[in-house]
Amino acid sequence: MISALGGIDGLVFTAGIGERSAVIRAKICARLRWLGLRIDDNANVAGASCIAASRSRIDVRVIATDEEAMIAHHTRAVVGMH
Repeated sequence: MISALGGIDGLVFTAGIGERSAVIRAKICARLRWLGLRIDDNANVAGASCIAASRSRIDVRVIATDEEAMIAHHTRAVVGMH
């Protein structure tokens, strides 16, 4: 998909594994080095919100999610409890 898009401006890790696994984030980012994507290993291990290295051509973020709140929000909208 990245090739079809002609590249990407940013990569976001979110939810369970994306938020909590520095190892998985590092492995994924290593496979995307061909894009110029580089991560700051220390920021990644620390779980920082921005883990892109200063020399990265791609912004890399870790964004926390709250799935339960979103489910509640959409459920309330469906049942008419805006």
